[in-house]
Amino acid sequence: MRKLLLISLGFILLFSACENDLELNTEWKDITVVYGLLNQKDSVHYLKINKAYLGEGNALIMAQVADSSTYFNNLDVRIEEWKNGQYANKTIIFDTTTIYDKESGTFYYPKQLLYKSNTKLDSSKEYRLKITNKITGKVITAHTELLKNIYIIKPYRNPQNPLVNFTSKESISVQFKIDENGNSRYFQVYFRFHYTEQDKNTLITTKKFLDYYVGESVFDNVNSEISISFLGESFYSMLNSKISNNPNVIRKILPGEEIDLLIYAANDEFYTYMQAVKPSTGIVQEKPEFTNIENGIGIFASRYYIKAGYNLSPVSLDSLYYGRLTKDLGFVR
Repeated sequence: MRKLLLISLGFILLFSACENDLELNTEWKDITVVYGLLNQKDSVHYLKINKAYLGEGNALIMAQVADSSTYFNNLDVRIEEWKNGQYANKTIIFDTTTIYDKESGTFYYPKQLLYKSNTKLDSSKEYRLKITNKITGKVITAHTELLKNIYIIKPYRNPQNPLVNFTSKESISVQFKIDENGNSRYFQVYFRFHYTEQDKNTLITTKKFLDYYVGESVFDNVNSEISISFLGESFYSMLNSKISNNPNVIRKILPGEEIDLLIYAANDEFYTYMQAVKPSTGIVQEKPEFTNIENGIGIFASRYYIKAGYNLSPVSLDSLYYGRLTKDLGFVR
């Protein structure tokens, strides 16, 4: 049995064939797999860089050996800043680092090798990735622009009293817009609800949060404003389904900003990549491959998020404490 195993951080493709009249293997070729997402809000940036491999025997066993898919220190990894087609006199060097908490799976764990850099990024710049194999001289390249700002329109946030209301009988909208000439393509919207739990016996207090998924939207390149609607009652339904009724626990709302509105954005390349790798659900199972890595495969793209804190309106708090969906969850004033 001969098997080819191709890996990246975001997806796993496993090909296998029994050797009858068909010879699957060809001469070995170094294929570099890159996975990197830049976010100007991050101060630390990571790249996942591996190699595809071809070998005799059980590919799943080989996957547990770091040598099968890791370049170790044999790569020079850097990103250059460019603006208006000109080098902006800044080069970011990435060094190897090891993480020790990777969950168990197909590939070796709990340690894995990543490439890391501590630096600030500029949303007005373009970033060009260059990976050089020190042994073979092979060069892998890619580039991406960072995403522009996002501005929340609804729910309106009054700085003196930023209230949000979930009790409307009509659908509620989250509305936002992006900068002119912004390059965001895909958006996901969440509300993050913060609360504490106190054990009545031990008096130990634990901070917790739950994310309520509002919806998603794809930018149509026509309207600069995006709107996603939802029913307010569905927020309380989410709390009811995710929080258990525990008589030994007292739950309270954290003072101050009780709930955050989170808007996540991805650029066009990242959106296209996600569409290409997500499972097929229809009759047609074949999906187009996508990569924006020159002389390799994978994705080098941009993402971004914005967070705004709100307080639950008095009527929304009443619904939490006394409403039919959440009155038995142990929330007290």
